[in-house]
Order: sequence, then structure tokens, then C-alpha cells
Amino acid sequence: MKKLSFSIVFLFLFTCTFGQKIQLETVKFTEIRLPATPIGDNLQHYQFTVKSPYPENNNALIEEAKAKYEQEVANYPQVVAESEANHQRALAEYEEQVEMARENFRIESEQYNNLSMVERLALADQKPVLRLPSKPVYYKPAEPRYYEPNLTQSITYSPEVLAGYIRLDGYSKGSEDALVGTITLYDFEHLESQQNVQEKNVYNSKTKQTEVKRTYSYTTAYKRPTYVLLTFNDQTLYDGVFEGTGEYTNITTAQKPNLFNLEKQSVEDVLKDVNEYINNLYGLTPIEQTIKIGYVKNKDGEYDDLDKAKNAAMSGLKNLTIGEENESLEEAITIWESALTEVDLEDKKARIDAKVYEEILFNLTKVCLAAYYLEKAETYIETLRTVKLSGSEKAELERYENELLDRKQRAAANNL
Repeated sequence: MKKLSFSIVFLFLFTCTFGQKIQLETVKFTEIRLPATPIGDNLQHYQFTVKSPYPENNNALIEEAKAKYEQEVANYPQVVAESEANHQRALAEYEEQVEMARENFRIESEQYNNLSMVERLALADQKPVLRLPSKPVYYKPAEPRYYEPNLTQSITYSPEVLAGYIRLDGYSKGSEDALVGTITLYDFEHLESQQNVQEKNVYNSKTKQTEVKRTYSYTTAYKRPTYVLLTFNDQTLYDGVFEGTGEYTNITTAQKPNLFNLEKQSVEDVLKDVNEYINNLYGLTPIEQTIKIGYVKNKDGEYDDLDKAKNAAMSGLKNLTIGEENESLEEAITIWESALTEVDLEDKKARIDAKVYEEILFNLTKVCLAAYYLEKAETYIETLRTVKLSGSEKAELERYENELLDRKQRAAANNL
């Protein structure tokens, strides 16, 4: 199995509210997470391909716009000729319409003039009027102009760029002894956004009245079906629609979402999820961790041993390699375990009182989890379950219980 090293960064000291004596020193380190289902020592490389429904670039749109313009230029003489012919036809029709209008006027005038004086007076407002049609005016068609295509709503992705989202941590690209993957993104799908209205009674101090305040939001359902195929040495590891991508996901926003941005974001989101899935199972992923080592404010050398344990733990974490002996961590653990034998839970003035006892147990739990001393970590967790803890401490202990379960599974899979 590969050796896994930790790099440590020491931060600042600060006083904790657990009690006046307790101090905490924060340690940040990079942990190499073990794969949940390691492939084995034969794995050396990775090779991933990502396919999407989007073009690599906008060249096709630009070429289409250029071809359209060139076609319009080529057709322009014919367009002009057709427009002139249409104008001549319109002029001929105009002459016919003028002649018809004059003839109708002549007939109507004769009929009107044949009326008696009394009849003409009664129909004075209906006296025939010669109305001639407007003569057609010729407008030559505008010459073709080239317009750049609107690319603001165009989504493009290079396959190389998309493939860059997927990597196998701890390994390099290559085809020999490689984890091979093909990720296929299908079309983005969404449903019409649904408006939500929430009413709340709010007192208006100016009007001295209670008013109904309405808050609006929009819920949008969308999905990005994604097919994943993973193989290693002709063995299929995964073959199917990636979990969750075949189902609609709901998001709620204050305004109607920008579907163009949502569509683009869905590409990045699903590839990140696939990448995390692959690395959780098969990769050696660096994970940034932060723990706080507790110790007691040392007056007159009363807590030299806990100071020494804290310093040894820091040194041990700095040089930790999982699976190898670590003298500094062993020294820190030995000192802390020895201090636990002095505990007096009833005496608040005892050197190792209840608070110091609790802090040492947390130190042992954190350090042993980090170093994969899992049997010891489980023992300290079980002891902490018997201690009266605050709500935040109970939540912290629950996180360690879950971490222990995860690490036990990874340790078993990696033969630790």
C-alpha cells in the first residue's frame, strides 16, 4: 500500500471558554483520504472522457451567419429584378384601378345628375367624388449586410475542458493500468417555475396597524441526466445513469432563475459530483483537516507533562505516515493516558479535574482518528459517552463517531 504523509500548519493560540485553565492550539493538516473500495496496486493511471450535447466552439454559428450573408449577396441581383418587376405590375394595376375609378365616377355622376333637384338636395352628402388610388412608389431593396450571430445565449464546451473536471487523485493521466471512464452529459431539462406566496402579519409602527406582508419565491425543477461508465482492465466498475441525475432537483429562488445560467452551472455541478464519487471510491484524495489540541495553562510547571504531550502530538502529526510507527504520537498518548489515572471528577481543584479529563479524552480521540489508531479511538469515544457533555460537545462527539465508522470501513478495505 502507498505511504500516506500529512503536512501540518500550526496556527495561533487562543483561550477557550471551557474554563480558565484550558487552552487550545489549532492545527491544520492535509490528510490523504484512503479509497473506500481500492482497486489495488495495479492501478497506476487514469483516462477520462467527457461527452456533452454542446458544440466545442461557436464556429458553426459564425459559419452559418457568413453563409447566409454570402447567399443574400448572391441573390441580391435577383431580388432587385423581382422588386422592379413587381413594381411594374403594380404600376399596370394602378392604371387599371385609375381607369376603373374614373368610369365608376362617371356612371355615379350621371345617375346623380338624373335625380330631381329635391332628390339631389336630400343626397347632397352622397354626391359622387372621384377617388383615385395612390400611385406605387418604387423602393429598391437594401443591400445585404453581415450581422454577427448572437452568442450570448450559446453554450460551448471543449471536450478537453470538460475532461479536466475529472481526475483520479494520487495518480497521473495515462492509458496503461488505468481507470478508464466515459461520462456522457445529456440534454438539460426543466419544468416551468412555480410561484410561491408566503403571507406574514407585520406590525407597522407608523400606521399602528398590522399589515399583511407577502413574500414571493419561485421553485424550479430541473435535471441533467448523466451516464457513467468506469472500467479497469476490462472489468466494469460502474455502468449506468449516475445517481440522482435522472431525477428532478428543486431549487427555490427569490426571482425566476436565469435558466441559461442554471443550465451552464448544472454541467459543472454534475461533473464535480461524479469526480467526488470516483475519488471517494478509488482515489488518494488530499483533504484539509483542522483539529484543536487542548492543554492546560501551565503555572509554575504544574502541567509540564500536558505541555510536553501537546508538543509531542504536534510533532507527531507533522511527521505522520499512516502504517508506520510514530514515536512522538505514542509519547503524547502515553502521557495523556497516564494523566487520566489521576482524575478526580468530584474535586474542582484537582490537577486533573472533570474539565481537564474531558479535554484529554477529546485529544486522544482526535489524534487516534487522524493516525488510524482506531481501536484506541473507539475506546476513548466510548468513555466520552459516559461523560456529561454540553450540547455542542455531544454534536462534536457524534461527528467523531461517524468519522470512526467511515475510517474503520476504509481501513478494512485497505488492509490496515
